[in-house]
This record gives sequence, structure tokens and C-alpha cells, in this order.
Amino acid sequence: MADGTARPRNRDSGPAQSEDVDTYIRQRLASEPLASRLAANGRATDYVARILWEKSDGLFLVARHTLNGIEREVSSLDSLDELAPGLFGLYKSYFDRYFGDGASRPESGQAPSLCAEKIRLRPVVRRTTRSRNGLAGS
Repeated sequence: MADGTARPRNRDSGPAQSEDVDTYIRQRLASEPLASRLAANGRATDYVARILWEKSDGLFLVARHTLNGIEREVSSLDSLDELAPGLFGLYKSYFDRYFGDGASRPESGQAPSLCAEKIRLRPVVRRTTRSRNGLAGS
């Protein structure tokens, strides 16, 4: 980062990419609707930019998806400190959001298994694949 703070852990991310990620984050935070959400939340832009930069682990993909989540109000500016860094953190947040905290789960309180979800989605995937490829059948 331009202010001399430690670089992210991503070994493939050089100083130039780290600065590019920082610039990208700051530009997104300065544009709407993120600028309004930031002002309403009362957090300093520098603080949020630093946290997002650290959590992105030097990866544009992580920074972009995290900012998109805040923009769409899927993620909160209040929970930035709780994010795990890098791609693992991004995927973990998707997993947690999908399977929830138990409030929307069946009465048993158990999350649906990945195998059950795959079986449930299989017909949808088949229909979509067939229709996109012009194949007949259901």
C-alpha cells in the first residue's frame, strides 16, 4: 500500500498489483452507492480501504466481490473486521450466507447436505444445459 503498511500475504501479488488493488478499492469507495453507504455508516474511508485491502490479500477478485456485496447490501461495513482474508474468506462468506445461521433451516436445525443440494439442482442444470445447446428432451 502507498502508505507503507505491510503487503498482503499473496505471494503472487507484487507491490505494483498491491497498489493497484488499493487504488481500485478507493475508487469504488468514492463512487455511488458505496460512498453514500460509507457516509451513512460513519466510518472513515481510509480505515475501510485499509481493512478491505488487507482482507483482499492483494487479489482483485476478492476486493471486487467484497465491494459488490457491500454495494448490494449482502455484506455490511460493520462486519469487515470479521472477514477471513483472501479467497478462503470470500468462499467462506458465500458458504455461510448460503447455509445461514440456522434461522432459515429446516426444523431439525441442520443445514442441507451438499450432496442433497447437488441432487436437488441436477434437473435444473440438465434442462439449462440442454436448452442452451439446442437439445430436445427434459
